[in-house]
Amino acid sequence: MSPAAPHTQPLAVTDWLASEPVFYHEKTGAVGRRIQDVFDPADFEFDGQGLRHYLAFGYSVLGRTPVRHVRMLPPCCRLIRDGGALRVERDADPALAWLGRTTQEHDVLDLLSERVRQWEAQSGGEIVIPTSGGFDSRLLTLMIRDRQRVRSFTYGLSDQPSQSTEVVHAQALARTLGTRWRMIELGDYHREFDAWDQLFGPSTHAHGMYQIEFYRKVLAEVAYGSPMLSGIVGDLWAGSAPLPAIETPDDLTRLGYAHGMNADASQCLLPPAPGPTPGLDDEARAYLAERRELLNDPAMRIVELVRFKMVLLRYLLVVPGTLGLRPWSPFLDVEVAMSMVRLPEERRRNRQWQRDFFARQGVDFESMGLASSRSNTLNLRAMERVAPPALDERLLGQIVRRDYVRRINRHVAGRTLTGAATQGLLSLAAERWTPRLARGARERRLEAYFAYLTLKPLDNLLRAREAASGSRSAARAA
Repeated sequence: MSPAAPHTQPLAVTDWLASEPVFYHEKTGAVGRRIQDVFDPADFEFDGQGLRHYLAFGYSVLGRTPVRHVRMLPPCCRLIRDGGALRVERDADPALAWLGRTTQEHDVLDLLSERVRQWEAQSGGEIVIPTSGGFDSRLLTLMIRDRQRVRSFTYGLSDQPSQSTEVVHAQALARTLGTRWRMIELGDYHREFDAWDQLFGPSTHAHGMYQIEFYRKVLAEVAYGSPMLSGIVGDLWAGSAPLPAIETPDDLTRLGYAHGMNADASQCLLPPAPGPTPGLDDEARAYLAERRELLNDPAMRIVELVRFKMVLLRYLLVVPGTLGLRPWSPFLDVEVAMSMVRLPEERRRNRQWQRDFFARQGVDFESMGLASSRSNTLNLRAMERVAPPALDERLLGQIVRRDYVRRINRHVAGRTLTGAATQGLLSLAAERWTPRLARGARERRLEAYFAYLTLKPLDNLLRAREAASGSRSAARAA
């Protein structure tokens, strides 16, 4: 990439995080905010290395996508048309201005309060805050000046949603601060595969469909166009994910922070890039070589983690924005974000600076011993309510092993361990091995489910290609 040419009009520009990704086609010159806008679903090839990256991380990374010649514009860059070709130029990275700096907690809190209240003053009507009961939504609610305007909504993760930690803490926050709150019940989001695919195509896995169901129900309670305050990536800036050193290309998977929501790249049938490290190409090694010194800084590792994952995390803003809210987050502001990651490491550890602030505000619910359930069975319950449609083994068999797809279908679409079966196993809890068997079966099913969500956008893409090819053949015959 060359340095920016100040007098050249760019086709597209990315901010310091690439918080609004830009996709472009190296051959045709097409540019768009959605990956499916820049290539023809009836006429494309898979990128073997991009596909392996996608499977391993659960989303597109290192500028590559699963579609050949379709790339993502990196952060702090602009896309220039130079004659008939596209050229990427790099802008200055504002995060680098914070290297070596240390910030103070009271300054960070004052800055965050200032940003939120400026936004609040410019936003009319009720303010929607999706409230998980966790630290980010709690912190943002505390920053609002007029809390009578706040409408907070929470969904529970456990079998009894009203007893979930998320719900118990969110309800306690609303009671303490005097905001209006409601619990939203979820479970039917497997009806939203097509809606998700329209938004994101094969750029990322389909994990965030629950947000579509959630915000559809929220919008039944508030006015269309209501402002929404989002805590997107606030946890990462605050200290929730300290990362060990990144020293080898294999260590880059730590920046992916996938939480197991990915597929098995070794099942890919397309050849990997040549080299000593299977599944990683020259781009991965070049990325590490270029940033090796920068990645020695723990704060910059967090910045790179967010940049890696933003192509996925943006659903937290895209979904509510598409459905009719006006989302905004202070945590995408470089000054807010960098002031948080530049707090002393001992205060960031376990987010202690926020815990102490909450204690002073009387909302340190973690130390209050509130009775709640921390189990997360939302995905398992959703699979029982609306079984995901089976993946097409024949079509996916072109790019991954068929027996892998068959195994995923058996666990996810085939309902091998139904809710009734699970309860039957648990009812035999007097035998010590039985609960472990039930837990193991649930874990295997969730692992298959996450692989399913990763493969489903590719399944949709292959179905679209076959349908488009069939329509063109029929048109020619006619």
